[in-house]
Amino acid sequence: MLTKIAAQFLFLTLSAPSNAALSDAFDDRAFLQAREALVEQNPSKALALLEPYAKQENSERLAEIRLLQGRASLETGRFADALKYLHGLEEVLSAIRPTIWTLQARAYRGLKDWSSLVALWSEVLRRDPAKALKSKAFLGLGDAFYGQDHLHEAAR
Repeated sequence: MLTKIAAQFLFLTLSAPSNAALSDAFDDRAFLQAREALVEQNPSKALALLEPYAKQENSERLAEIRLLQGRASLETGRFADALKYLHGLEEVLSAIRPTIWTLQARAYRGLKDWSSLVALWSEVLRRDPAKALKSKAFLGLGDAFYGQDHLHEAAR
């Protein structure tokens, strides 16, 4: 009788998901709920859902979490926070580098940090081999020069 109970306990212990697996499943659910909140134009909810998981440096989704936090921060007008979350993601998520550069540009523009905006768009022109953002970069440079009241540079 005792052996049967021990075997059942061992089976339940081995077949139960680990704490890490449960945590990963919860992370995935919170991540998906945060994405849904952004689609539903509720960036504050997205930020609240992601906050606990962004501090976990060992999360496989950390870069994606930071991207969502950056987008949500932009939508709530928290431009400095957006730049903090987006910092360095263009290297980690290189497949969507143009998107990240565009988000960073929106944040710099929101802060009216024209010199950083000029530096970013100049870097984009230098580093974008496909020149996918060429026209957007030139418009962004013109906008930044106009913001700096460098009208002659903006007209070029």
